[in-house]
Amino acid sequence: MVNFVIALEFFSIGLIFIALLLLLNGDGAREQKLLIFIMCGSLVQNVGYLLELIAPTVEAAVGEYEKNSVKLNCSILKRSSMIK
Repeated sequence: MVNFVIALEFFSIGLIFIALLLLLNGDGAREQKLLIFIMCGSLVQNVGYLLELIAPTVEAAVGEYEKNSVKLNCSILKRSSMIK
C-alpha cells in the first residue's frame, strides 16, 4: 500500500510539474499567475509528503520536516525585512 502511495505521489508531482511548464509558456492574466502560485504550493506540499513517506524512521521524517519548516520561516522573515 505504501508503494502505491509513493508511486501516486511521483505521478502527481510529474503532473504538477508539466502543468507548471505549460502555464509558464505564455503571457498570462492575473488569474493564471495566481494559479501558478497555488500549484507551486501544491508541488512543495507533495514533495514534502513524499519525503516523509520515504524516510527510514518516524523521527527522521518529523525531524526533517521541522528543520525545513524553520529554514523556510526564517527565509520568509528575512525577505520581508523583519529580521535585520
